[in-house]
Amino acid sequence: MSLKKTILSPRMADMLGYRIEEIQVLGNQFIPLLMNPDDRSSPLAGRLQFEILADGGVLERTLRLKHKDGDWRTFYARMTVQTRDTAGEPHLLTGACFDLRSIAPTSD
Repeated sequence: MSLKKTILSPRMADMLGYRIEEIQVLGNQFIPLLMNPDDRSSPLAGRLQFEILADGGVLERTLRLKHKDGDWRTFYARMTVQTRDTAGEPHLLTGACFDLRSIAPTSD
């Protein structure tokens, strides 16, 4: 699977402390550049998961991305393959990402 184009919401850019224009300059490299090196080397970081993900399946994971201020932020991401090309490789991925700091802990 070759990543050709990445579209990021202005809200996600804001959660990372960037303007959308700053993220767009990074192109498809924004995730590898901002991802924590330990997360990049994890088995879940590879694109293979999308290639073997069943149609309609959801890939869930947490990852750390570097905020513009230099701090690491932990995000929960859910992604799914929407369409595949004629070779069966993922063509369109969609997903959502949540900053885990914004989720209040529940009390027992």
